[in-house]
Amino acid sequence: MNIFEDDAFTSLPSDPYLAAHMLAGIFRTAHQQGKIPANDKNTACVEAYEMFRQFCADSGVAIKTEPIELVPDRNTNISRIAAFFDRAFSELEPEVLARKIKTETIQAREAAHKRYIAITGKGFVYELSESDFDQIQKLINHLRKLLQDTKEIDDKHRARLLEGLEALQSELHRKMTSFQNVWGYFIEASYEIAKLGEAAKEIRKTIREIVTIISIAASCAYGLPSSTLPPLQLPEPKDD
Repeated sequence: MNIFEDDAFTSLPSDPYLAAHMLAGIFRTAHQQGKIPANDKNTACVEAYEMFRQFCADSGVAIKTEPIELVPDRNTNISRIAAFFDRAFSELEPEVLARKIKTETIQAREAAHKRYIAITGKGFVYELSESDFDQIQKLINHLRKLLQDTKEIDDKHRARLLEGLEALQSELHRKMTSFQNVWGYFIEASYEIAKLGEAAKEIRKTIREIVTIISIAASCAYGLPSSTLPPLQLPEPKDD
């Protein structure tokens, strides 16, 4: 039995902390409700533990809960893994709550603005198609991995870029009244990656793809041709 089925990863929230919290919850539910067959429990628990840790590492989720030592004893492993997930779940709770409240607040402000527009016919809104919104989410996740893996980025700048990217992703919605934070993040990020040369080729390419999608949405909102150049121009990545 697999505690994390394949579709568990494809249906996770886009916010990595909410996703990690959900995965920890899936394990706890399966363990507490006795859904893991006893004859396969050690294997299933070890697999879930390793997949969870890999997901957190790939997604930039910082877990302070210490990793456990796996030993040649099934019951000890199962007990340690269950305790690990309990601690990780509790550790993630405050961050998840804060992010949910932030998202609710942003959505409430957006909803108020949209309702005002509907009532008065006044106002301004940017709108992303569902496919464009999904594509941006995928590109942001890819960018996060690139920022984590590019060794040439100074650790202090890496932390700031990742923190800004998390904030940007949590604020991104299909309909928005401002792209100010989007432009601001990528303008600042461009200064950091400009000095990396070829090491940042894939980062520049990914940012250009995101900026292009945002630029088309902005152009449409202003009634301009979709080919209108964005205010942020990054150099084209050179082919090898």
